[in-house]
Amino acid sequence: ENGIKIMQDNFPDGAIIYCNPPDLFPSLNNIQKRYSEIYCDMFKTPFLGDNLQLFISTNEENLFFKKGFIKGDQIITVNPTSRCSKNQEWDWKKWEYLVRKFSHYKFIQIGLKEEKLINGAIDYRGKLTLRESCLAVKNSILYIGVDSFFSHVASAFNTNSITLFGDSSPNIYSHDNSSHICKAFSCSPCNELLNGRECPYNIKCMNSISENEVEKVMRKKLENDGY
Repeated sequence: ENGIKIMQDNFPDGAIIYCNPPDLFPSLNNIQKRYSEIYCDMFKTPFLGDNLQLFISTNEENLFFKKGFIKGDQIITVNPTSRCSKNQEWDWKKWEYLVRKFSHYKFIQIGLKEEKLINGAIDYRGKLTLRESCLAVKNSILYIGVDSFFSHVASAFNTNSITLFGDSSPNIYSHDNSSHICKAFSCSPCNELLNGRECPYNIKCMNSISENEVEKVMRKKLENDGY
């Protein structure tokens, strides 16, 4: 909150500025607000809702499918990586376990070409533009990922989603339409302190999330939606 006061005191109304919420250390300062509310406080604007807003035209979506993206009601989109912190990533063998367990669904992996491919997932890495990747999330029955960009995209389209949290706080970075899985160790959340540096505890927050735990949440969400 002190950080927000400094921002307000030093920038006039209407000034275009950039500040990343972790730079204000919200977790360490025990700010019990979502990052969207923190931004509103910074810019002295009313809070209008938690979800990101993305606007996709019908024509844009039609062109997307004409390029050959897989249609159907069995698509689960995944993005297992985080550009800002490797401490947010989950073991690849656990991702592959989920793909095997839910083999009657089509797992679409989006992201960058250089990111590691999950065995058994359909490879869309590097094949889609950013907006096309967003459309892939929009046209999925479920999105699963770590705390990164596409988990926020899922909230924009109200796509059913599961987010795995490790070094960041779901109290700040989660969304109401997402189920989040998080292990609250005494050393976490640490992303504001480590700022992407290597975890000294072998990322126990992420490694303690079991594949069986995620499988259980997946089954419940899919069953509730009639899949």
